[in-house]
Amino acid sequence: MHSLGIEVRELTDGWAVVDGDTILKRGLPFDAARDEYLKRHGATRKVTICTDGSCWPNPGPGGWAFCVFQDGLETDVGQGSERHTTNNRMEITAVLEALRWLEANRPPLAVEILSDSQYVVNAVTKWRFGWRKRGWKKGRNKALPNADLWAEIDPLAERLSFELRWTRGHAGHAGNERADQLAEQARMSATAP
Repeated sequence: MHSLGIEVRELTDGWAVVDGDTILKRGLPFDAARDEYLKRHGATRKVTICTDGSCWPNPGPGGWAFCVFQDGLETDVGQGSERHTTNNRMEITAVLEALRWLEANRPPLAVEILSDSQYVVNAVTKWRFGWRKRGWKKGRNKALPNADLWAEIDPLAERLSFELRWTRGHAGHAGNERADQLAEQARMSATAP
């Protein structure tokens, strides 16, 4: 155990695992060691932002969250709640807030955003273009649910460089599970007196 309470485990080839994630090589500064390790193992440096929304009952109190991982290490989180909302609205808000974080921080690395909502992924990558042309309406002037959020996401999605992908929820993806945990915490705070 390191003096700061960080668990360090040495491996046979001089590499070390810190707190189960961080890789260091003896004698190198952290960034240089991480870059060397990633290069050696064919990994690319990237930022992954995992998002999730939670609402129970639906509609009812809800929470949203995102967590940011750089090279596999959690570096930031965001979460919030609403007293009366829907699950879709929380899923959308999680992606919107992740995009706001991305705009404010602009990491100089490839960025992927993961959502376990196929609706949100399809809406951002395909459907929003048609909705925008129709003034944020569906089909024959039908109201588009959550049009206010889609109208906020649209310019961010146009300005920022990222890949939005779907991941199966509750299937053991560590980042998705972490976002789910944070969204659930936020939802619970919405029900507190």
